[in-house]
Amino acid sequence: MHDILLAREKQFFVRVYTSDRSWLETVLHRDFLECGSSGRLFGREDTIQSLLALTGDRDITIYNYRCSALGPGCWLVNYMTGMGEDWYYRTSIWVGQAAPQLRFHQASRLVKRGMPTTY
Repeated sequence: MHDILLAREKQFFVRVYTSDRSWLETVLHRDFLECGSSGRLFGREDTIQSLLALTGDRDITIYNYRCSALGPGCWLVNYMTGMGEDWYYRTSIWVGQAAPQLRFHQASRLVKRGMPTTY
């Protein structure tokens, strides 16, 4: 599941996926909630609208990726992302076996320390 969820997380940075409402509705759980780096909470439809509005790929690199099983069909994903001077610690909860769905995501601004590992 490690590699499957890493690939899914990366897809959220690519416009071919973020411009596809059907894909977003399939991947985002019906009760999806996001706590953005702004500190605001976003529901599923808010997130879909925001992603559909993107005009291109986002040049974001994933660092220090970790994936841990929380229980049957439930995974916790943590990683850092860097875009220029902006660094974030991201946490996702994925649920489901055959076709995992993103149930929760949070991005918190952080101060970069040391050299992270790229994935």
